[in-house]
Amino acid sequence: LWTRYDPNIYANIEHFNRDPTYYWKFFRDVRYPIISKAGPNRAHDALVTLEKRGTLSVIVTQNIDGLHQMAGQRNVIELHGNTRRITCMECSKEHSMDVAVERLQTVMPPTCACGGGLRPSVVFFGEALPPGAMDGAEKAAAECDLMLVIGSSLVVYPAALVPRTAVENGARMAIVNIDPTPMDGLAELVVNRAAGAVRGGAGARGAGNAWRSRAERDTGAWPRVSARTTPCRLPCATMCTWRYGMWGVRLVVRASSDRISVRLIRFWLRCSSERFVQ
Repeated sequence: LWTRYDPNIYANIEHFNRDPTYYWKFFRDVRYPIISKAGPNRAHDALVTLEKRGTLSVIVTQNIDGLHQMAGQRNVIELHGNTRRITCMECSKEHSMDVAVERLQTVMPPTCACGGGLRPSVVFFGEALPPGAMDGAEKAAAECDLMLVIGSSLVVYPAALVPRTAVENGARMAIVNIDPTPMDGLAELVVNRAAGAVRGGAGARGAGNAWRSRAERDTGAWPRVSARTTPCRLPCATMCTWRYGMWGVRLVVRASSDRISVRLIRFWLRCSSERFVQ
């Protein structure tokens, strides 16, 4: 289904204003079936726990799925909006996705009861970010002690400026992402794992294929670190290195299991800060 719809068309505000039908067909066939079935994962739940403990002050997200709120998160800044909210372009009334799908059964594109056209409350290509969203994100970043970046490639701007703002104002930064990011050099802790797996617990133990065996590490399957290093002195079997560079000491995690990863992250967080932004 994804190949049937071009993101340069359905996600572009000029195309939407010219012919919203293309977007609404994509919404009906692809976006709604996926979003309506999606739910928070272990990473979302872990962040809710941190917020309840008073450790996590705010979440700044580029995601438009609303899963942080579904998980129970209260303080969320959505830089790119929320696709679960549908807004009338005439009277500004908000509708749910279900209402939009119901309207699509009888009229294309869907309309509000007032007769106005509907649109998703998201930022299309060619649109500015929601008023105050970026300002709020940068303010939170400038005031935090620790910036935790989870599941972001850090290549989409201006959102990628948020973690840099935190570091420039003296915050420490940890990055949890499957692939390396352009800002790994600014972070003191880098974990190349999926966020849902790193959380640990019974779910992480079931990751199975995501683990690397000791034999794989011994044969050099793990990435080499091109920096002056020293063995980690933590009392666990974690395969990691302490790296020394112009930004001081940072930790690159190459863990033998997800449980060890989360143990090390918790240790580092206890040593780093009392409040942080994700």
